[in-house]
Amino acid sequence: MKKIVVLFLVLAVFSINFTLFADDDDKQKLAVMEFEDKSGKLSETTLSNATEYIRGEFVASNKFIVIAKERQENAIIKQMKKESYKLCNDKNCQIPLGQALSADTILRTTITFFAQKFTITSELIDLAGEATTKGAKATFDGSEESLNEALDSIVAQIIGRKKQKAAFQQGRFGGKDEDWDIGTGEETIVKFESSPSGAVVIADGKIICQSTPCSKLLTQGNHEIEMQKENYVPKVKKGKITEGKTIKYKLEPDFAYLSVSGNYAVSLKLDGANIGEIPIKDKAISTGNHRIEHSDGCFYDSGETFTVQRGEKKAIKLNLEPRESAIKVYAQDESGNDIEADVFVDDKKVGKAPGTFKVPLCSKKLVVKNGDFEYSEELSLKEKQVKTLQAKRKQRFQWSNKAPDRMSMYDAVNYCRNLNEGGHNDWRLPNIDELRTLIQNHSGTQSGGLCPISEKAGKLARSDWTNNCDDGSGNNFSKLGDTDWFWSSSSDGRGYAWRVGFNGGYVGLRQTYSGGNVRCVRGKE
Repeated sequence: MKKIVVLFLVLAVFSINFTLFADDDDKQKLAVMEFEDKSGKLSETTLSNATEYIRGEFVASNKFIVIAKERQENAIIKQMKKESYKLCNDKNCQIPLGQALSADTILRTTITFFAQKFTITSELIDLAGEATTKGAKATFDGSEESLNEALDSIVAQIIGRKKQKAAFQQGRFGGKDEDWDIGTGEETIVKFESSPSGAVVIADGKIICQSTPCSKLLTQGNHEIEMQKENYVPKVKKGKITEGKTIKYKLEPDFAYLSVSGNYAVSLKLDGANIGEIPIKDKAISTGNHRIEHSDGCFYDSGETFTVQRGEKKAIKLNLEPRESAIKVYAQDESGNDIEADVFVDDKKVGKAPGTFKVPLCSKKLVVKNGDFEYSEELSLKEKQVKTLQAKRKQRFQWSNKAPDRMSMYDAVNYCRNLNEGGHNDWRLPNIDELRTLIQNHSGTQSGGLCPISEKAGKLARSDWTNNCDDGSGNNFSKLGDTDWFWSSSSDGRGYAWRVGFNGGYVGLRQTYSGGNVRCVRGKE
């Protein structure tokens, strides 16, 4: 008989334990997500407190296995790469987060404001089918008390919680229970201040002020006052409130400082959010794990992950490597002859044309130079491809035939002004800079040479003349075959004008009334 009783007890205990474990196995794993405030009117502290309240109600219901808040935060940092838990409040983030947590269901809650009232809507979303299985809705007026009632309604609609009836007890009831106290003091206005300002004030567990400085009514007597501000350590003190009291807290920073330097001024992202260009100096960031990286497609991907403690000053240097392209450059004079020339990319000399050069992908401007010849072109390159560029000197001027007669400089001006040749009537007498472009085989006086006489440079006085402007040796100093001297329109202002003698390639002055040869020009340099 005893053996039968013992066996019955063992089976009973086993049955109870099996039932308990079976109940846990039947419960769904629930992730309670941060509220999404589409109204934009509630503070972060209020939203966080509301989320924690409804999480606690679902834990107390014993109908779900509720995933801890800390586990959700860690999943965001490690897997979702968000800056903080508060950033994951939209559906596109919360569903993948719930799946990463191996939850069966998530509770997603949104708050909207329409027609002068707030509406709070919650839905249980089954992650396997990504479909809503149950929902609830309630309205509130924006106050803490009204929000609390709305949350209770949401919980009741989803969980189905009902008020429990009290067990029936026999006996007498009623009468005076205990003495009561009407209070020891009157209300008084209390000033709240914080350093820095902008802190939320909580008195005896209830938010009474959204941002310091502020003034609020409190009953005189003992109270617990707490101040909270994002990125600062909450501060709590208990004390006695008296008439005219001012409470001021100095909050301790709960952040670190980040400085970023590098070899290029590129835009940076911290945990996916833009924070500006290099250099970054002493930017306040939250403690914990972070990821810094650039977002410039001109450079190979580069960044760093790091962890910072409260008050730490973190310095990071990013040495970026440009993505590469290449250019093949040729240069020609106005006659189509191939010539050598210096090649510059973004003001940096890369070599001589003809040649092929590796350059940064996002290079902007090509410049090719040879004496007074300068060619430029805006660049548009593709990664790891060679682009061929032809730098050709354009014919800047068109020259007329040599005038049939010699004449004074003033007659030469009028001659060119009235000339109609080759169907053109926009001829003019060239200035000394233009006339010098016809000189060849004289390093001192040809265009770009050491002779300083130049209307462009403002050097037309007799004192500007140097030996570099004197006769050269040899012959064939004119590109057009001229062997005499020709007028320019550049005067020294004292009755003399500058001329070019092609029989020696020289540049000199002569009185304007003297006779000289003329070639007219059209076009611009």
